[in-house]
Order: sequence, then structure tokens, then C-alpha cells
Amino acid sequence: MSNHIFAQRLSLIYSVHEIDYKPRAVKYAYGTKLKTRAYQNVAKKGGGSLENVKACERKGKSYTKLMQEVGSAIIFKLNKNVSSLCENSLRNE
Repeated sequence: MSNHIFAQRLSLIYSVHEIDYKPRAVKYAYGTKLKTRAYQNVAKKGGGSLENVKACERKGKSYTKLMQEVGSAIIFKLNKNVSSLCENSLRNE
């Protein structure tokens, strides 16, 4: 399988870190929600839309959940067709 797929999966997992953990280290104006501000910062930094950032975070959370349940090596073992299923089906469980 190509390195591109592995890099994409790792990038999705990192997006969860960008959105969930990094904002806690930065102070924002009173009343600003951390999650909202994090989405805006990542979208601005990456040049993407808020919807795309939210979708990447959902997919990343699915991989994170899968790694917690069966081990981190799973992201290297999944084939391309199965990874799409995981990205979309785990988020609601």
C-alpha cells in the first residue's frame, strides 16, 4: 500500500490533536468557545473550509478510537477500501 495512505491517516489523527488539545494552551477573548476558535484557526492555517476541518476531525477521531480498541498498528494494516468504512462508521458508536 502506498505511503500516501499512511500519511493521510496520520494527518487525520493529528487533526484531532490540533483541534482538541492545542487551543487549551492559547488564551482567547472571553466568550469565545475553544472548539469554534480551534476550527477557525486550523481552517485558516490550512487554507480550507470549516466543513472540511470538521470532517477531518471526525475521521481522525474514528481512527483514534480504532487505535485505542485494537492497537496503533491497525492504521498500517487496513487496506484502502476498509479505511473508508472505518472513517465513516465508527463515529456514531
